[in-house]
Amino acid sequence: MKIKMWGMNSVRPVEIPKLNEQMAIELGAHILGEVIIYSLAAYVLVGYFSQEKEEAEENQENDIEYLGLQAIRDSYIEERDFLMENKAKRMRKQNNRETSEAKQQKPVVEDKPPPPVPESADIHFAENYTCPQLGFDLVDCLLANSIHLYII
Repeated sequence: MKIKMWGMNSVRPVEIPKLNEQMAIELGAHILGEVIIYSLAAYVLVGYFSQEKEEAEENQENDIEYLGLQAIRDSYIEERDFLMENKAKRMRKQNNRETSEAKQQKPVVEDKPPPPVPESADIHFAENYTCPQLGFDLVDCLLANSIHLYII
């Protein structure tokens, strides 16, 4: 009863009458019920806020991990682009060097003698041969293709 009076902000001292057994049981049950309900509510609130805090920390860790992986990916892409640009520059430089060297050099024509004909080869001139399947002289065919000899 003193707690109840203190909760109502009563300043003056009040003499509290003795409670009978029935009223004391009811008042005790009422106070015990309120303590249980308030304790349960406090437990739920603490659990909820701790869960929110854990989720926020996990999200922050995931964000940090994502940003770290993204930074690694971005640096990899930048490095790859840099290497590709350098390779393209080297290839262009080499291509320019080769084309300038090719322009400066005059083509060298080597006068090679015709390959030697083996002595065991039986050489016939095309004018003595007629193609039986086609029905014309091989000379016409060879002259058309700029071939002058037929080696058997």
